[in-house]
Parts: sequence; structure tokens; C-alpha cells
Amino acid sequence: MSVKGISMTSLVKELEIATGNDFQNVLKALSSSTYVDEKLLKTDLGLLNAKILKLLRSNKEYEVWKGCHAASMICSFNALFLLSYGGQSLNAVYAKLEHMLNYYSSTTNTSQGRTLLKTLVTTTKILMDLMRNKPTLSRECLVPKLKAIIPTLIQLSRYDPELCLPILRDLLFKHSTTFKPYVNKFRASLTEQIATGYHHFPKEVQQLLCSNYAYLHLIKLQAQNVQDETEAHHRAYHDEAWRAGIFSILVQFKPIIKLCSNILDFDQDKELSKLFELLPSDQYKDYKIEEFLPPLKLDLNAPFTLWELPRRINLLVDLLTSFVTQPTPFPIRVPIGTINFICETLVSVSTKYLPVKRELRRDQDLNAIIADILPEIQFAGITLWRDMLKSYGKCFLPMSDRILGSLEVFIPFKPKSNVVDLETCKLLEEKLLNVFEVANLVLSNVGHRLNEVDSILKLVEIGLYLTEDTSLIESIFDNKPLDKKEAIISQNKNKTKHKKDNKAGAITDLYTNYDQFLTKTSLRKFDEINNFLSFIISNWRLGTSQQIQTIKYSVSRSLQIKEQMGSIPPSFVKLLRLLVLNPGNERLSILPIAISLLKASNDVAFDLLCHPRLPMGIVHNAKKLADVEEDDEKVIEEGTYHGVEDDGAEKAHSSYNFNIPEIGDDEETVPIPNLENPSIPVTNVENETKVFKKRSAEEVEQLETELSVKRTKVSEQSKTKEEIIEEQIIADNEIEKELQPAVERVHEEAAKDEIVEKNEQEDEDEEDEEFEIPEIHLSEYEDDEDAESDN
Repeated sequence: MSVKGISMTSLVKELEIATGNDFQNVLKALSSSTYVDEKLLKTDLGLLNAKILKLLRSNKEYEVWKGCHAASMICSFNALFLLSYGGQSLNAVYAKLEHMLNYYSSTTNTSQGRTLLKTLVTTTKILMDLMRNKPTLSRECLVPKLKAIIPTLIQLSRYDPELCLPILRDLLFKHSTTFKPYVNKFRASLTEQIATGYHHFPKEVQQLLCSNYAYLHLIKLQAQNVQDETEAHHRAYHDEAWRAGIFSILVQFKPIIKLCSNILDFDQDKELSKLFELLPSDQYKDYKIEEFLPPLKLDLNAPFTLWELPRRINLLVDLLTSFVTQPTPFPIRVPIGTINFICETLVSVSTKYLPVKRELRRDQDLNAIIADILPEIQFAGITLWRDMLKSYGKCFLPMSDRILGSLEVFIPFKPKSNVVDLETCKLLEEKLLNVFEVANLVLSNVGHRLNEVDSILKLVEIGLYLTEDTSLIESIFDNKPLDKKEAIISQNKNKTKHKKDNKAGAITDLYTNYDQFLTKTSLRKFDEINNFLSFIISNWRLGTSQQIQTIKYSVSRSLQIKEQMGSIPPSFVKLLRLLVLNPGNERLSILPIAISLLKASNDVAFDLLCHPRLPMGIVHNAKKLADVEEDDEKVIEEGTYHGVEDDGAEKAHSSYNFNIPEIGDDEETVPIPNLENPSIPVTNVENETKVFKKRSAEEVEQLETELSVKRTKVSEQSKTKEEIIEEQIIADNEIEKELQPAVERVHEEAAKDEIVEKNEQEDEDEEDEEFEIPEIHLSEYEDDEDAESDN
């Protein structure tokens, strides 16, 4: 291969005949930047465009498939080809797509036809995305062609919504003006699919239907009534149509919840009645949107029809979530308080505080259906809370206590008691994980300032129970007492000879391989519960029993997962660290266990706990104080050595602010250092950290020998007394010459002071002659001491 690559003529020839791996090599060559050259624009690139158009217009499915991939590849990596021939490629791809749609039933009978249809739609999306945001190309090629592409995709979305709805959602969001003439047609298609077969679609398709329905409200709707002239000057908000769509969903909750009052007695709960009255019931201003959802057909004589209630509520929750969580080109106004009332009302629909109506209690099947649908209705409110908290977390801060208090209503209890029904919690396992997720979202914004603690402690108990593996054969090994009939039958069986039954299964596996019939806990469940426990332990102190259970769970599960996977998940590492730092009321420390589990992770917190270190600032400050003391001692020594008199010494003391303690009768005497020999060395510490290190006996002996050697060296190098006296005399002579006039004045003042002192001393002598010294009587204790000293 040459440096410039394969010639375009050779690639064009190979493109027509290549198959399989050879075709992949051709596509890889087309992605090269070698062919982005204006010299090739009118010759080789034009030839390539003609070959691609020929493939796209072919009647053979494989050649059309090759042309789609070649067009998307060259347009993605060659800007010159996109700007020059991208419009022609889009026209050819759309023409083939429209042709296949006209014969949809016959062309999609085979797997090749379905694959080609998917390839055509995908190529159309790629080419439209490449042309978008390029002003000239979008204005001349893309926008005119959208008027034909949009209706085709709308029609195709009836047959294959999963393939077309993502493209239509992008077109609604980015080309709302071009999409406006086709809004009614698309609305009819969406509402039909939502109203008739919404719950038959997968979850991904349900989300696509709801998001497309919400984006229909990006296009402004006309009000039904003419606006009053007095309000014409008011500012019109951009989200008027969007807000009208939100309220069109909100007003449909109240009638559905009212149907639940035919099953439960709402009059027994006054708080629920107040919440029910606060739910919206009127449309938004003058915008009236047609209700496309059909009325529910419920019959208490046919209990299974009651499942329509949770299905309709889930549909409304999905539609409302699409309105409040999707991105919009303008800011929107979300009625957070109203949505919170709806969530509280849905979660409160439970038999915990509301009894089933008396006339319905006799029908066993009806009561069983009611017990199944009520958790589904409650779960719809929890799901709406979760989505709202993810998007508007801190906006729900004033409602945090009410949210956590309402979560307690979802927790199942045993009849006529406050004990959590753990077996029922196991059946509601997936729903309770969303409860933990909501609790984590609320607690992350609240912190330790929380008043609702009872529900938190109950969730701790449930979380520790849900982390246990579930046994599928536990009921077989329950030791239940046998009835008389069962006992007689078992005795007769033992008497009869056991014959081999080939039809029976291998029941012995239940006893020999018990661990094969366990449902393992998922890592997602571990992470959600660990995050909840970590927050609780770091903000509150659990009781002794719950603290010990949490420690056992964290240690045993960490060891088990480490043996199976080779590493401990981050959520368990965080939980172990918090359990060490927050031991609880009993001060149970698991530091050695946690270190042995996490020895390979090099955890910083455990490293500090095992090897505590003083902050470096303390060492630096100690060094600075030692340096200051050395400087002060040097100043004092230099002052006395050079023969400075008392006045000079006082100046030196005052300049360095020395505080010399006064020696009293009751105070201990402080030994005065020998200032005549100031040559005692001060050893500097080479390594500061050694000061705080515990030394062994061998290190102490080594240090003493080193100090003794240094002292002998210093004593050998010290000056003799004669040298010191000579230096002192020379220094005194120099100082006397400089201070001679001051000394003469000092002598004159001293002579005057002597005369005055003589006169005062004579007066004191006269007074002393008249003074009589009293006799001093010593104590017995002192006499004994004197006697002992004499002896």
C-alpha cells in the first residue's frame, strides 16, 4: 500500500463486489482523512456518490444495505462529501424507506426485510443528525425533506414504536416549528397506543410513549375562550401549553382515588380526607385538553377487574413524570406542593389505618385481590416521589418529615401489633428497595436534623433482613407437628416395603445440596441498603442489638463477597469504616477485623488509626521554641562574658523580656547557671520525629556513648584560664576607654550618695542603742534536732 492510501477508483470498484469482511475493509478505508481533498470533489468523490446512489436504488436488499452503510460512513468522516452529496444520499434513503412502508406487511415477513427496514431508519437518523446545526445544509437539504420524512415516521411508529419514537422525539424537541402541521396526526397515533395497549409494551417503549406525549406540548395550544381585554397586558409565559398538559394529568388522579373509597372507608381517617380535598379537580385556566383515556370498568362481582385501578394510576404517574423530569428549551413551573399531596394520598391508601368496607369482608377472593392491589397503588406514589426527589431534591426539604412518616405506612405489620411482618417484606422486596432509595434521597438533604426516627429504625430492621439469602425449600424443613391421620399414614408407609419409583424426582438433592436452592442477594440491593445503614450510623446511635446485627452483617458479608469476587465492594468498605469510627453505645470496636479484611486496600483512615501521627505543626513549633531559648542563653552569656556592668545587663534583660522569678520564703530555689563558663554546647536534633519515638535499650546506650565522646572532645577543645583572663582584661580596657566620661560622673554621684548614707547610718545607730533584743525560745522539735547534730 502506498503512503497516500488506496485510490478512490479502486475503492469504488471494490465497493460494488465486496462482501463480508472485504466490505468492512472498504468501509474502514472510506473513514480515512486522505480523501478529504477538494481535488477529489469533482472526480473521485462524484464517482463514489454515483456508486452509492446506484446501490440505494437497487432492488436487491443486500445492495441497499451496503449502500446505507457506505453513505453513513463517508458522510460521518468526510465533510466535503456531506456538504456536496449528503442531500442526495438522504433523498435516496428516504425514497427506499417510503417504498418499504407502502408494502410493510410483505417486506417485513423475512428477517432480511426487518433488518433492512431498521438499517434505513437508522441511516436516516444519522444523516439528519449530521446535517443539523449547519445553517446552509440544514436550510437547503434537511428542512425541506423533513416535511416528507415526519409523516412517514409517524405512520411507521404505529407498527414499530421502539424504532421510530426516539427519532420523532428528537424532531419534536429540535424542529418544533417544522413539526407543527403534523402534531394532530402524531397526537392521534400516540393516544391510541397509550389508551389501548400501553401495558402490553415493554418498559422502554412505555417511557418513549410518555415522553413523546409530553413533547407534543412544546407547540403552543390555542385557548378555548377569548382572553379578556383587561388581562391582555399580562405577560404570557412560554410554558403555558406545558403547564396545561401537567394539569390535564393532575386532575385525573382525584376521580381514580375516589373509586378506592368504594373499597376502603375513608371516613375513618381525617388526615386522608383533608389530603383528598386538596387534590386538583379543575383544568388549567382556559386550556381544555381532550381526555383520551377511556373510563374504567370495575365490577366488585368480578374481582380481577380491580387491577385496572393500579394500572391507570401507574399510567398517570408515568405521564406526569415525563412532564416534570424531561429537559425543555424554556423554564417550566412545576406544582411541587400539589404533586406531594398526590404522593401522600396514594401512599395512605392502605388497610393499616383504613378498614375494608363491611359488606365486602365476606368475599375471600375479593379481599385477596384488594390485599394485592393496595401495595401497587402505594408503590405508584413512592415511584413518583423517587423521580421528583432526583430532579428537585432540595425543593422537598420542608416536606422531608412528612415523606419519611408516610413511608412507614408502606411497611407491613402483623395484625393488631407494631411488629414488622418480615415475611411480607420479603414478598415486597423490589418495592422496598425503592423505599430505601427514597429514604436515602431525603436523608442526604436532611442530615442529622431529623424528627422522624421511628420509621428509620424499622427500615434498619427490614434492611438487615432483606440482605439474607432466601431459601426455596425452607418450608419443607419446618418442624411442624403431625396430625393423627398423617402419623398413621407415615407408620403404614414405614411398614410397607419401599419400592423404587422411577417417576419420582431426585428428592435427595434437597438434603445433600441445600445451598443450590438459595436465591442470592444482588449487589444492587447490597449497595442501596449499605448506603442507608452508613448514613444512619454516621448520624445516630443505634441500639445495642441493631448495632451488633449491623456489625455481624458487614463483617460476614464482606468476607463472603471477598472470597467469591476477590474484592470488597465500595459500599461495604464505607460501612466498615463508619462502624469503626462510630462504635455505638457499647463501644464495640472491630478495628482488627476491618484491617484484616481491608489490608490490601491501603485505607487511609485505618492507617491513621493503627499508626497515629502527631501533626507536623507541633514538631515545628517545638523546634522554634528550642531555637529561641538557645538565642536567649547566648545573649546572656555574651553579656556576662564581655564584662557588661549591671546597667548593661538590665538593658539586655529588658530588650528580650526575660521574666526572672523572685525567690521567696515558700518558693523553691532555682539553680543559677554557671555564666563564667559559657562554652557548654547544645546538641541539635537531626531528625525531629525521633524526639517522639520510643527508644529501645540498645539505642539509649548508643546515644549515651555518643554524648560522652562529644563531651570529651568539647572539654579538650575548651580554653585555659590564662587565655580567658587575658581576653577579659583586653575587653575591659577597651570598654573603660569608651565609658571614661560616664564613669567619672558616676563616681561623683556615688561620693555624694556616700555622705548621705553616712548621716542616715548614724541616726539608725542611735535608734538601735535604745532597742532591746527579746529572748527566743526554740521548740522541742528543734532542740531535738540540735541535740542530734551535736552528738
